[in-house]
Amino acid sequence: MNSQKTIWGFHARIENEQFFIDNSVIGIGWSPVGSLIGLTEREQVKEKYRAIFPDHSNAKVSTSAGQLYRFANEAKKGDLIAMTRKGGEKEVCIGEITGDYFFDAKKHEHNPHLRQVKWLKSVRRELFSQGCLYELGSALTLFQVKEYGDEILAALHGKTMEIPADEAIATESVDYEQQALDFAKKQLLRYEKGHGVARLFGHLLEILGYHTEVSSPGKDGGVDIVAYPDELGVRTPRIKVQCKSGDVKAPEVRDLHGTLNEDEQGIIVTLGKFTPDGRQFAQSKGKVQLYDGDRLVELVLEHYEELDSSYKALMPLKRVYVPDISAE
Repeated sequence: MNSQKTIWGFHARIENEQFFIDNSVIGIGWSPVGSLIGLTEREQVKEKYRAIFPDHSNAKVSTSAGQLYRFANEAKKGDLIAMTRKGGEKEVCIGEITGDYFFDAKKHEHNPHLRQVKWLKSVRRELFSQGCLYELGSALTLFQVKEYGDEILAALHGKTMEIPADEAIATESVDYEQQALDFAKKQLLRYEKGHGVARLFGHLLEILGYHTEVSSPGKDGGVDIVAYPDELGVRTPRIKVQCKSGDVKAPEVRDLHGTLNEDEQGIIVTLGKFTPDGRQFAQSKGKVQLYDGDRLVELVLEHYEELDSSYKALMPLKRVYVPDISAE
């Protein structure tokens, strides 16, 4: 990393992400510890933590108190924050720390250790390299970004860095499911824009048992795929699919809806996102289903083993076994 800006990666619980965005703050837990104002040395924070949690091991005291000290003292005004969102929009939110540490249990009961942040930009996860996403996937709540800071700065300023075919770095903790989603979506954005999305979704519909007609590029008349539940195409409902690469607004949803007969259903598929007015229109009419990039990739991964070999080559993945903590 060549940047002189210090950049901190930050993780929040899904249920807290929007609060931090709406209130221009970041926060961490350990509320029983109380305020750290005036505790400027790491050992002072350790001593206070140990007094509150005397049964915690030395390793846990060191890690937890280290997080508190880093949050209150090492992170400085002017440093950048990169918060990886897992709820709602899958984005990396980049902001700047604008205030000193403060403690306010009334503002957030479970995350009372707070820093004021000016949020600057939100960038879709798939626009970052896999290596950058690995580094942002650290097990720690707050950690310094050391390897991929230049890539985060480039994203902040609207620039796209050249991403190698795939580089990766080791990480302390890996969210394999999210990595698979990010990798698959990035590969589709790179190689399957335009009519490639129609070919892929037509293939997925066939896996699901539909019979499909995929139009030739540029000759769709607004419809890229027509799908039937039976081989002869006489059973209903018939499904009309329109495929996009970028963000989709209400007029485009309205246009597809206008082509549907009473016994037809519509689907719009995009590697981008649907605007709020586009989603609202689809929900109000009930005849058009929306598949954004995340939902499309989830469908791809759900049926990965059934995909044609060409798509598996495009998105090479392997099965990984991890502990099932829900069974404990």
